Amino acid sequence: MIELIWIDIKRMWFGALVIVVLTAGVVCFGLFITLQERALQESSARAAERFDLLIGAAGSETQLVLSVVYLHSAPLPLLDGKYYSDILNNPAVLWAAPIAFGDYYLNLPIIGTNAVFITNNNQSQLEKGRIFSSGFEAVAGAGAGLFIGQKFTPLHGSLGEFDTHLHEEIKYEVVGIAPRYNNAWDRAVFVPIESVWETHDLEHGSAQKKEHADFKNMPPISAVIVKPKSISDAYELRRIYKQGLTQAVFPAEILTKLYTMLGDISGILSKISLSAQSLAIFIITAVSMLYLKLKQRQIALLRAMGADFYRIFFLVWSGFMLLLFTGAIIGGALGILGAKFISSELSLSQGFEFEVFVKLQDFNSIIIFFAALSAVLLISCALSYRYCAADILRKNF
Repeated sequence: MIELIWIDIKRMWFGALVIVVLTAGVVCFGLFITLQERALQESSARAAERFDLLIGAAGSETQLVLSVVYLHSAPLPLLDGKYYSDILNNPAVLWAAPIAFGDYYLNLPIIGTNAVFITNNNQSQLEKGRIFSSGFEAVAGAGAGLFIGQKFTPLHGSLGEFDTHLHEEIKYEVVGIAPRYNNAWDRAVFVPIESVWETHDLEHGSAQKKEHADFKNMPPISAVIVKPKSISDAYELRRIYKQGLTQAVFPAEILTKLYTMLGDISGILSKISLSAQSLAIFIITAVSMLYLKLKQRQIALLRAMGADFYRIFFLVWSGFMLLLFTGAIIGGALGILGAKFISSELSLSQGFEFEVFVKLQDFNSIIIFFAALSAVLLISCALSYRYCAADILRKNF
Protein backbone atom coordinates (compact mmCIF):
# COMPACT_ATOMS: atom_id res chain seq x y z
CA MET A 1 0.00 0.00 0.00
CA ILE A 2 2.82 2.39 0.90
CA GLU A 3 4.45 1.58 -2.45
CA LEU A 4 1.26 2.44 -4.33
CA ILE A 5 0.93 5.74 -2.49
CA TRP A 6 4.58 6.59 -3.20
CA ILE A 7 4.15 5.80 -6.92
CA ASP A 8 1.06 8.00 -7.03
CA ILE A 9 2.95 10.87 -5.35
CA LYS A 10 5.75 10.63 -7.90
CA ARG A 11 3.26 10.61 -10.77
CA MET A 12 1.39 13.57 -9.32
CA TRP A 13 4.62 15.51 -9.01
CA PHE A 14 5.37 14.79 -12.65
CA GLY A 15 1.92 16.03 -13.69
CA ALA A 16 2.31 19.13 -11.54
CA LEU A 17 5.75 19.78 -13.04
CA VAL A 18 4.35 19.51 -16.58
CA ILE A 19 1.67 22.10 -15.77
CA VAL A 20 4.21 24.49 -14.22
CA VAL A 21 6.73 24.12 -17.07
CA LEU A 22 4.13 24.59 -19.82
CA THR A 23 2.68 27.66 -18.14
CA ALA A 24 6.14 29.12 -17.55
CA GLY A 25 7.18 28.53 -21.15
CA VAL A 26 4.09 30.19 -22.64
CA VAL A 27 4.31 33.23 -20.33
CA CYS A 28 8.07 33.58 -20.85
CA PHE A 29 7.82 33.49 -24.65
CA GLY A 30 4.96 35.99 -24.90
CA LEU A 31 6.45 38.46 -22.43
CA PHE A 32 9.91 38.23 -23.99
CA ILE A 33 8.57 39.13 -27.46
CA THR A 34 6.62 42.11 -26.11
CA LEU A 35 9.46 43.55 -24.03
CA GLN A 36 12.16 43.02 -26.64
CA GLU A 37 10.14 44.59 -29.46
CA ARG A 38 9.43 47.72 -27.42
CA ALA A 39 13.05 48.01 -26.24
CA LEU A 40 14.29 47.77 -29.82
CA GLN A 41 11.84 50.35 -31.20
CA GLU A 42 12.08 52.95 -28.44
CA SER A 43 15.85 52.69 -27.97
CA SER A 44 16.64 52.91 -31.68
CA ALA A 45 14.26 55.86 -32.09
CA ARG A 46 15.85 57.65 -29.13
CA ALA A 47 19.31 57.08 -30.62
CA ALA A 48 18.23 58.77 -33.87
CA GLU A 49 16.72 61.89 -32.26
CA ARG A 50 19.84 63.98 -32.84
CA PHE A 51 19.84 63.41 -36.60
CA ASP A 52 17.20 65.59 -38.24
CA LEU A 53 18.28 65.25 -41.88
CA LEU A 54 20.98 63.24 -43.63
CA ILE A 55 22.29 64.04 -47.10
CA GLY A 56 24.46 61.59 -48.99
CA ALA A 57 25.23 60.27 -52.43
CA ALA A 58 22.42 58.50 -54.28
CA GLY A 59 21.96 54.95 -53.05
CA SER A 60 20.19 53.03 -50.30
CA GLU A 61 18.36 55.25 -47.82
CA THR A 62 18.36 52.50 -45.23
CA GLN A 63 22.11 51.98 -45.54
CA LEU A 64 22.71 55.73 -45.18
CA VAL A 65 20.75 55.79 -41.92
CA LEU A 66 22.37 52.63 -40.56
CA SER A 67 25.88 53.84 -41.43
CA VAL A 68 25.51 57.37 -40.10
CA VAL A 69 23.09 57.05 -37.18
CA TYR A 70 24.17 53.63 -35.90
CA LEU A 71 27.73 53.58 -37.33
CA HIS A 72 27.34 50.24 -39.08
CA SER A 73 30.58 49.54 -40.89
CA ALA A 74 29.34 49.27 -44.47
CA PRO A 75 30.77 51.22 -47.40
CA LEU A 76 28.77 54.24 -48.53
CA PRO A 77 28.98 55.84 -51.98
CA LEU A 78 30.93 59.09 -51.59
CA LEU A 79 29.25 62.47 -51.91
CA ASP A 80 30.99 65.14 -53.99
CA GLY A 81 32.46 67.71 -51.59
CA LYS A 82 30.93 70.63 -53.51
CA TYR A 83 27.51 69.76 -52.06
CA TYR A 84 28.72 70.58 -48.57
CA SER A 85 29.34 74.17 -49.63
CA ASP A 86 25.85 74.39 -51.17
CA ILE A 87 24.23 72.92 -48.04
CA LEU A 88 26.19 75.09 -45.62
CA ASN A 89 25.34 78.30 -47.47
CA ASN A 90 21.63 77.46 -47.78
CA PRO A 91 19.61 79.93 -45.64
CA ALA A 92 17.40 77.06 -44.45
CA VAL A 93 20.35 75.39 -42.66
CA LEU A 94 21.10 76.16 -39.02
CA TRP A 95 24.29 74.09 -39.08
CA ALA A 96 25.79 71.28 -41.11
CA ALA A 97 28.58 68.81 -40.42
CA PRO A 98 30.52 66.82 -43.02
CA ILE A 99 31.22 63.19 -42.14
CA ALA A 100 34.11 61.04 -43.34
CA PHE A 101 34.34 57.34 -42.40
CA GLY A 102 36.98 54.73 -43.07
CA ASP A 103 39.56 54.61 -40.27
CA TYR A 104 39.46 52.89 -36.88
CA TYR A 105 41.37 52.70 -33.65
CA LEU A 106 40.93 49.17 -32.28
CA ASN A 107 37.16 48.71 -32.77
CA LEU A 108 36.36 52.43 -32.40
CA PRO A 109 35.38 54.26 -35.61
CA ILE A 110 37.40 57.40 -36.31
CA ILE A 111 35.07 60.00 -37.78
CA GLY A 112 36.22 63.11 -39.55
CA THR A 113 33.86 66.01 -38.89
CA ASN A 114 33.83 69.55 -37.56
CA ALA A 115 33.42 71.02 -34.09
CA VAL A 116 29.84 72.15 -34.79
CA PHE A 117 28.51 68.59 -34.77
CA ILE A 118 30.29 67.58 -31.55
CA THR A 119 28.94 70.48 -29.50
CA ASN A 120 25.61 70.79 -31.37
CA ASN A 121 26.52 74.30 -32.49
CA ASN A 122 27.81 75.20 -28.99
CA GLN A 123 24.61 73.97 -27.30
CA SER A 124 26.49 71.17 -25.48
CA GLN A 125 29.62 71.23 -23.36
CA LEU A 126 32.42 68.69 -23.51
CA GLU A 127 32.66 66.36 -20.54
CA LYS A 128 36.39 67.07 -20.26
CA GLY A 129 39.12 68.95 -22.07
CA ARG A 130 38.61 71.03 -25.19
CA ILE A 131 37.49 70.70 -28.77
CA PHE A 132 40.12 69.90 -31.39
CA SER A 133 41.51 72.96 -33.09
CA SER A 134 43.42 71.65 -36.08
CA GLY A 135 45.95 69.10 -37.12
CA PHE A 136 45.95 65.66 -35.55
CA GLU A 137 43.92 66.25 -32.41
CA ALA A 138 40.96 64.11 -31.40
CA VAL A 139 37.89 64.24 -29.19
CA ALA A 140 36.93 60.83 -27.81
CA GLY A 141 33.33 59.72 -27.36
CA ALA A 142 32.09 59.50 -23.79
CA GLY A 143 31.97 55.69 -24.01
CA ALA A 144 35.13 55.15 -26.05
CA GLY A 145 37.32 54.49 -23.01
CA LEU A 146 40.10 56.86 -24.11
CA PHE A 147 41.68 59.53 -21.90
CA ILE A 148 43.00 63.03 -22.49
CA GLY A 149 46.62 62.94 -23.59
CA GLN A 150 46.39 59.44 -25.07
CA LYS A 151 47.99 59.06 -28.49
CA PHE A 152 47.01 56.51 -31.11
CA THR A 153 47.63 55.53 -34.72
CA PRO A 154 44.61 55.09 -37.04
CA LEU A 155 43.95 51.84 -38.87
CA HIS A 156 42.49 52.03 -42.36
CA GLY A 157 39.47 49.70 -42.20
CA SER A 158 38.34 47.76 -39.13
CA LEU A 159 40.09 44.83 -37.53
CA GLY A 160 39.65 41.58 -39.43
CA GLU A 161 38.74 43.20 -42.75
CA PHE A 162 40.67 42.60 -45.96
CA ASP A 163 43.37 45.10 -46.94
CA THR A 164 43.56 46.90 -43.59
CA HIS A 165 46.75 48.79 -42.81
CA LEU A 166 48.09 51.21 -40.24
CA HIS A 167 48.76 54.83 -41.09
CA GLU A 168 52.05 54.54 -39.21
CA GLU A 169 53.13 58.11 -39.90
CA ILE A 170 50.00 59.52 -38.22
CA LYS A 171 49.63 60.10 -34.48
CA TYR A 172 46.44 61.54 -33.02
CA GLU A 173 46.30 62.96 -29.51
CA VAL A 174 43.08 63.03 -27.46
CA VAL A 175 42.41 66.58 -26.24
CA GLY A 176 38.79 66.26 -25.09
CA ILE A 177 35.90 63.95 -24.18
CA ALA A 178 32.65 64.54 -26.06
CA PRO A 179 29.26 65.04 -24.38
CA ARG A 180 27.29 61.86 -23.82
CA TYR A 181 24.86 61.34 -26.69
CA ASN A 182 23.32 58.01 -25.56
CA ASN A 183 23.73 56.53 -29.00
CA ALA A 184 26.36 54.68 -31.03
CA TRP A 185 28.44 57.86 -31.35
CA ASP A 186 29.48 57.58 -27.70
CA ARG A 187 31.95 54.92 -28.90
CA ALA A 188 33.37 57.00 -31.74
CA VAL A 189 36.52 59.11 -31.98
CA PHE A 190 36.10 62.55 -33.58
CA VAL A 191 38.91 64.16 -35.55
CA PRO A 192 39.06 67.20 -37.86
CA ILE A 193 37.90 66.09 -41.27
CA GLU A 194 40.94 67.86 -42.75
CA SER A 195 43.20 65.40 -40.94
CA VAL A 196 41.33 62.48 -42.57
CA TRP A 197 41.89 64.01 -46.01
CA GLU A 198 45.55 64.63 -45.20
CA THR A 199 45.97 61.08 -43.96
CA HIS A 200 44.68 59.81 -47.30
CA ASP A 201 46.72 62.33 -49.34
CA LEU A 202 43.74 64.40 -50.48
CA GLU A 203 44.04 68.13 -51.11
CA HIS A 204 41.56 70.19 -49.15
CA GLY A 205 40.58 73.47 -47.59
CA SER A 206 39.22 74.06 -44.09
CA ALA A 207 35.81 72.68 -43.08
CA GLN A 208 35.74 74.21 -39.61
CA LYS A 209 34.03 77.46 -40.67
CA LYS A 210 30.29 77.56 -40.15
CA GLU A 211 28.92 80.36 -42.34
CA HIS A 212 29.22 81.46 -45.97
CA ALA A 213 32.10 79.11 -46.71
CA ASP A 214 33.29 78.04 -50.14
CA PHE A 215 34.30 74.39 -50.30
CA LYS A 216 33.86 73.81 -54.01
CA ASN A 217 37.14 71.90 -54.18
CA MET A 218 36.55 69.76 -51.11
CA PRO A 219 37.36 66.04 -51.44
CA PRO A 220 34.46 63.56 -51.41
CA ILE A 221 32.77 62.90 -48.07
CA SER A 222 30.59 60.11 -46.68
CA ALA A 223 27.56 62.25 -45.79
CA VAL A 224 26.38 65.54 -44.34
CA ILE A 225 24.41 65.83 -41.12
CA VAL A 226 22.06 68.80 -41.34
CA LYS A 227 20.18 70.76 -38.68
CA PRO A 228 17.42 72.71 -40.48
CA LYS A 229 16.09 75.94 -39.00
CA SER A 230 12.49 74.73 -39.06
CA ILE A 231 10.31 71.80 -40.07
CA SER A 232 9.32 73.50 -43.33
CA ASP A 233 13.01 74.12 -44.05
CA ALA A 234 13.72 70.44 -43.47
CA TYR A 235 11.16 69.37 -46.07
CA GLU A 236 12.42 71.96 -48.52
CA LEU A 237 16.01 70.73 -48.11
CA ARG A 238 14.89 67.17 -48.61
CA ARG A 239 13.07 68.15 -51.80
CA ILE A 240 16.18 69.87 -53.14
CA TYR A 241 18.63 67.08 -52.45
CA LYS A 242 16.40 64.05 -53.01
CA GLN A 243 17.15 63.90 -56.69
CA GLY A 244 19.95 63.34 -59.17
CA LEU A 245 23.27 62.35 -57.60
CA THR A 246 22.18 63.00 -54.01
CA GLN A 247 19.65 61.68 -51.51
CA ALA A 248 18.17 63.34 -48.43
CA VAL A 249 16.42 61.31 -45.76
CA PHE A 250 14.73 61.78 -42.42
CA PRO A 251 16.03 58.96 -40.19
CA ALA A 252 12.67 58.85 -38.42
CA GLU A 253 10.91 57.95 -41.68
CA ILE A 254 13.36 55.15 -42.44
CA LEU A 255 12.97 53.81 -38.92
CA THR A 256 9.19 53.81 -39.37
CA LYS A 257 9.61 51.62 -42.46
CA LEU A 258 11.92 49.29 -40.56
CA TYR A 259 9.42 49.13 -37.70
CA THR A 260 6.72 48.16 -40.19
CA MET A 261 8.88 45.24 -41.29
CA LEU A 262 9.61 44.46 -37.66
CA GLY A 263 5.88 44.64 -36.98
CA ASP A 264 5.26 41.94 -39.58
CA ILE A 265 7.82 39.70 -37.89
CA SER A 266 6.36 40.57 -34.49
CA GLY A 267 2.90 39.68 -35.80
CA ILE A 268 4.15 36.27 -36.89
CA LEU A 269 5.76 35.72 -33.49
CA SER A 270 2.54 36.84 -31.79
CA LYS A 271 0.59 34.28 -33.81
CA ILE A 272 3.12 31.64 -32.81
CA SER A 273 2.69 32.72 -29.18
CA LEU A 274 -1.12 32.47 -29.52
CA SER A 275 -0.80 29.01 -31.07
CA ALA A 276 1.51 28.00 -28.23
CA GLN A 277 -1.04 29.24 -25.71
CA SER A 278 -3.83 27.24 -27.39
CA LEU A 279 -1.67 24.13 -27.49
CA ALA A 280 -0.66 24.67 -23.87
CA ILE A 281 -4.34 24.93 -22.83
CA PHE A 282 -5.08 21.64 -24.59
CA ILE A 283 -2.07 19.84 -23.08
CA ILE A 284 -2.64 21.24 -19.59
CA THR A 285 -6.29 20.16 -19.76
CA ALA A 286 -5.26 16.63 -20.74
CA VAL A 287 -2.59 16.55 -18.03
CA SER A 288 -5.07 17.89 -15.48
CA MET A 289 -7.44 15.00 -16.23
CA LEU A 290 -4.61 12.51 -15.70
CA TYR A 291 -3.54 14.44 -12.61
CA LEU A 292 -7.05 14.15 -11.16
CA LYS A 293 -7.11 10.46 -12.07
CA LEU A 294 -4.05 9.97 -9.88
CA LYS A 295 -5.66 11.99 -7.09
CA GLN A 296 -8.88 9.94 -7.08
CA ARG A 297 -7.83 8.08 -3.90
CA GLN A 298 -7.36 11.34 -2.03
CA ILE A 299 -10.67 12.66 -3.37
CA ALA A 300 -12.42 9.41 -2.37
CA LEU A 301 -11.00 9.67 1.14
CA LEU A 302 -12.25 13.26 1.40
CA ARG A 303 -15.73 12.17 0.28
CA ALA A 304 -15.70 9.29 2.75
CA MET A 305 -14.84 11.77 5.49
CA GLY A 306 -17.88 13.87 4.58
CA ALA A 307 -16.46 16.54 2.26
CA ASP A 308 -19.17 17.90 -0.04
CA PHE A 309 -18.92 18.86 -3.70
CA TYR A 310 -18.04 22.52 -3.11
CA ARG A 311 -15.22 21.77 -0.69
CA ILE A 312 -13.64 19.20 -3.02
CA PHE A 313 -14.11 21.52 -5.99
CA PHE A 314 -12.41 24.40 -4.15
CA LEU A 315 -9.49 22.24 -2.99
CA VAL A 316 -8.84 20.84 -6.47
CA TRP A 317 -9.30 24.17 -8.26
CA SER A 318 -7.09 26.10 -5.80
CA GLY A 319 -4.40 23.44 -6.27
CA PHE A 320 -4.47 23.99 -10.02
CA MET A 321 -4.38 27.76 -9.57
CA LEU A 322 -1.33 27.44 -7.32
CA LEU A 323 0.47 25.47 -10.04
CA LEU A 324 -0.51 27.99 -12.71
CA PHE A 325 0.56 30.99 -10.64
CA THR A 326 3.86 29.28 -9.87
CA GLY A 327 4.45 28.72 -13.58
CA ALA A 328 3.41 32.30 -14.41
CA ILE A 329 5.79 33.80 -11.86
CA ILE A 330 8.69 31.66 -13.10
CA GLY A 331 7.85 32.39 -16.74
CA GLY A 332 7.44 36.11 -16.13
CA ALA A 333 10.78 36.31 -14.33
CA LEU A 334 12.51 34.36 -17.10
CA GLY A 335 10.90 36.52 -19.80
CA ILE A 336 12.04 39.77 -18.16
CA LEU A 337 15.54 38.43 -17.40
CA GLY A 338 15.84 37.08 -20.95
CA ALA A 339 14.83 40.42 -22.48
CA LYS A 340 17.28 42.27 -20.21
CA PHE A 341 20.09 39.88 -21.14
CA ILE A 342 19.50 40.18 -24.89
CA SER A 343 19.16 43.96 -24.57
CA SER A 344 22.45 44.20 -22.68
CA GLU A 345 24.17 42.18 -25.43
CA LEU A 346 22.63 44.45 -28.08
CA SER A 347 23.75 47.51 -26.11
CA LEU A 348 27.34 46.26 -26.16
CA SER A 349 27.29 45.42 -29.87
CA GLN A 350 25.34 48.47 -31.10
CA GLY A 351 26.88 51.06 -28.82
CA PHE A 352 23.69 52.49 -27.33
CA GLU A 353 21.43 51.43 -24.51
CA PHE A 354 18.44 49.16 -25.08
CA GLU A 355 16.14 49.83 -22.14
CA VAL A 356 13.72 47.12 -20.99
CA PHE A 357 10.78 48.18 -18.84
CA VAL A 358 7.48 46.52 -18.02
CA LYS A 359 4.02 48.06 -18.48
CA LEU A 360 0.70 46.79 -17.15
CA GLN A 361 -0.63 46.14 -20.66
CA ASP A 362 2.23 43.69 -21.24
CA PHE A 363 0.26 41.23 -19.12
CA ASN A 364 -2.97 41.45 -21.14
CA SER A 365 -2.25 38.34 -23.20
CA ILE A 366 -1.20 36.47 -20.05
CA ILE A 367 -4.46 37.43 -18.32
CA ILE A 368 -6.47 36.22 -21.33
CA PHE A 369 -4.48 32.97 -21.32
CA PHE A 370 -5.20 32.51 -17.62
CA ALA A 371 -8.89 33.27 -18.03
CA ALA A 372 -9.25 30.72 -20.85
CA LEU A 373 -7.25 28.09 -18.97
CA SER A 374 -9.15 28.69 -15.73
CA ALA A 375 -12.48 28.27 -17.52
CA VAL A 376 -11.37 24.95 -19.02
CA LEU A 377 -10.02 23.74 -15.68
CA LEU A 378 -13.35 24.51 -14.03
CA ILE A 379 -14.80 21.61 -16.03
CA SER A 380 -11.99 19.28 -14.97
CA CYS A 381 -12.43 20.27 -11.34
CA ALA A 382 -16.20 19.75 -11.50
CA LEU A 383 -15.66 16.27 -12.98
CA SER A 384 -13.36 15.34 -10.10
CA TYR A 385 -16.45 14.63 -7.94
CA ARG A 386 -17.73 11.92 -10.30
CA TYR A 387 -15.54 9.16 -8.86
CA CYS A 388 -17.41 6.64 -6.71
CA ALA A 389 -15.69 6.74 -3.33
CA ALA A 390 -16.77 3.21 -2.30
CA ASP A 391 -15.46 1.59 -5.51
CA ILE A 392 -12.12 3.40 -5.35
CA LEU A 393 -11.52 2.59 -1.70
CA ARG A 394 -12.51 -1.02 -2.25
CA LYS A 395 -10.08 -1.44 -5.17
CA ASN A 396 -7.11 0.31 -3.58
CA PHE A 397 -7.44 -0.48 0.07
